[in-house]
Amino acid sequence: MDNKIFVHENLNDIEQKNRYFISSVFNFFIVFCAVLAAICFIRGYVFFSVVVEGSSMQDTLKQGDLLVVNRMEKPDRFDVVVIKSDTVDPSETDEKMYIKRVIGLPGEEIWSENGVVHISYVENGETIEKALNESYVKGNTHVRVNGSYLKDIPRTKIEDGYYFVMGDNREWSKDSRIFGQVPGSGILGVVPEYVIINKDSKVLQYFIKFV
Repeated sequence: MDNKIFVHENLNDIEQKNRYFISSVFNFFIVFCAVLAAICFIRGYVFFSVVVEGSSMQDTLKQGDLLVVNRMEKPDRFDVVVIKSDTVDPSETDEKMYIKRVIGLPGEEIWSENGVVHISYVENGETIEKALNESYVKGNTHVRVNGSYLKDIPRTKIEDGYYFVMGDNREWSKDSRIFGQVPGSGILGVVPEYVIINKDSKVLQYFIKFV
């Protein structure tokens, strides 16, 4: 009689352990799906990461730097933004992106004199013209194309919904001076206050690539 009770108690323990195991697996699956859905949502609608390629934003950004890009933020002057390449060059068919700085805003006029960028805009009914202080610009402020420097930017009206972007390494940057104004719809996001992970931070870099 005692043996039968002992066996019955062992069977109950085994059933409880099986139920606990199944419940744990199910809960883990639910949590995993929730985390995966959150990551997909964040990556698709809030933030994504991108690795810098090229020298057009030196010395602000360097080859291999990893950036976190905010999809939700509206671009403003001096913001560093990520741009879909096919919006400015239809021949681009891959996933290439441009990283540039917003210089001119919709509705403004922009031009340069001796390499110094000027803007004109209306504020409270008054037209304001000013030269921009761009301490981040590296080297020559004129872009080099086929071995020759392009001249100053002619006075240009920026269309509504469009932005004028330039690279910090002005001499070697393919930007609005070459491919023209960028539609707001082509700007994928803003790099918030240079959220950068240096290329040597391997572990963090690979982790954020998955995020």
